[in-house]
Amino acid sequence: MPYKFKCPYCFGECEDSKVYFRATVSYDDRQLRELRSTGKDQLVELKARFTKYNARSEEVEKLIKFWEDKGGEAGYQTDAGWNMPYIDPEQDDFGLLIRDFQTGNYKVGSDGFVRDEDGFVRRVIDRFGSEFKPMKRLCPHCLNPLPLEDYGKYKTKFISVVGTTGAGKTVYLYQLLHNFQAIMRAAGCHVGAGNLDDLGEHVDPNFPLPGATDSRLMRRPLAVNLEKPNGEKLTLVFYDVAGEHFAEKTEMDSTLQEGSGVTSYIRNCDAMMLLIDPVQIQALAPGGHTMRAEDVQKTVTQIQKIRSTWQEVPTAVVLTKSDNPEVVNQFPPTAMFLQNIGGNQQGFQRDEFVEVNRELRSFMSSNATNTYSTIEGAMTNTAYFAVSAITCGVIQKFEKYGELYQLSGENAKKLFWLKEWVDKWNETMDASGKFLSEEDIVRKRHLLGAAPSQLSCGIPENKAITDEFARTVETDIQGERVSFGKAVSYTLNLEEVRTISLIGYPSGNPNPRRVEEPLQWILWKMGQIEPEFCAQPEPSQPRTGFAMLFHRDNDPAWTTEWNQATEEARQAFYRGEADYQRFYDQFRKKHNM
Repeated sequence: MPYKFKCPYCFGECEDSKVYFRATVSYDDRQLRELRSTGKDQLVELKARFTKYNARSEEVEKLIKFWEDKGGEAGYQTDAGWNMPYIDPEQDDFGLLIRDFQTGNYKVGSDGFVRDEDGFVRRVIDRFGSEFKPMKRLCPHCLNPLPLEDYGKYKTKFISVVGTTGAGKTVYLYQLLHNFQAIMRAAGCHVGAGNLDDLGEHVDPNFPLPGATDSRLMRRPLAVNLEKPNGEKLTLVFYDVAGEHFAEKTEMDSTLQEGSGVTSYIRNCDAMMLLIDPVQIQALAPGGHTMRAEDVQKTVTQIQKIRSTWQEVPTAVVLTKSDNPEVVNQFPPTAMFLQNIGGNQQGFQRDEFVEVNRELRSFMSSNATNTYSTIEGAMTNTAYFAVSAITCGVIQKFEKYGELYQLSGENAKKLFWLKEWVDKWNETMDASGKFLSEEDIVRKRHLLGAAPSQLSCGIPENKAITDEFARTVETDIQGERVSFGKAVSYTLNLEEVRTISLIGYPSGNPNPRRVEEPLQWILWKMGQIEPEFCAQPEPSQPRTGFAMLFHRDNDPAWTTEWNQATEEARQAFYRGEADYQRFYDQFRKKHNM
């Protein structure tokens, strides 16, 4: 029976015996000329079938077009073997291009395929190649390499990770996947083969943090096999999606309906994580300077247009950077999400999730009403989480003339605020570069207020802030570096504030907090893992009379009855009952405790 599955790139339907197989050997023109010149090689024309393709080759035209359509013009070239020849099992000469006999440790079937013990097609042995080299399997629709050697054998779940501007999505995703094995082990699962390292990022105090994901490009999917406690296996596929891709779209943008770019990841996902930067919520923004608040609403609105039905799609709404003082100060010290529970050393804590979800829902509905309403109006299966991928803090730097300058925390905030302020100023201009009306000037200028930084000159109300003009305006934002033991400062002008790229460095050893909880909840909602039940410790039996005098042990019936209450509580917990603790309460009431 064939194994049928979806390609994680184009989501075309595939079968294990109908994928393409990338050859493990190739011949260039020089080698073929030499073979032909001898006249002795009877197989030279067959070997010519194993010539590398080029970007003009008809055979790989669909691969190149796929990446051009998806927004990554050279995306195919990130695969080192994109131009290697491949073998199509549907072609008439398939049998000539492979070895049809047992070779090495591989047993080749009569149909030419190498299968595992379950009958899943793993590879072929190309006629002139080596059985000792791993072989890539390719999607026959888009020619992209399937991410795992056995991709398609197990049930697959697609999870999109969408980050709004500045949410730290790539850093979060790294911390989640870097600790994936420990996280899943805590949930009773075994992690198998995967390509999670292909994320290509790392978080280290001595290296800059990953930058923002290019909203124009589609990143390759990250896949990993997972074995659940009951022995069942599945494949998880993660997609790193820039929220700016959606926030930048217009209502009439055809790419939202066509499935180009990363929209196909949203249309086909089984679950989604939506990451939000605290500065996009006014109550959490430093100094109340809300930045890009509308981006969350734009992103969610556009996502809903791509896929109108979300009832069956668990959506984890994740507030990142929850260790920031602006976030912490808005909640009592007893808030559940602020408690350190040992991170990924524990499985999914349902009771703690319920409380965290309640805390954050209450906060969002009161302090981010529009954002909360937009999310809840679009998605019907949501839960709220607060995470921190770093916790040690981030030092912001910028490069000028080949040197790195460090911004103080206050200067970093002012830079973010001023950049946002300039963008809003220019939003008051129409396409012709003139103000829309005198009324709009008054209204928008009143709402905008004064610049959140000292500027060397005023800005005429009838002018847009162009790059040319911005170069003439000095700010009070300075970066510093040390040269030969002396502090050297650099003052940014307004044009540099608008265009400079900040480079973040962890200020210490990163210690991620609660990064695993959104994924654990998603897997629970999809029926892939169970939350962890924590039994209450058995209370001491009250000692009275004769038993107290002679320090006798507990009555065995006491322990039996308590164990019974524990088992009933456990069963109610896994049934999803909110008041599963009632069995313990009944025990205590019975014994006047």
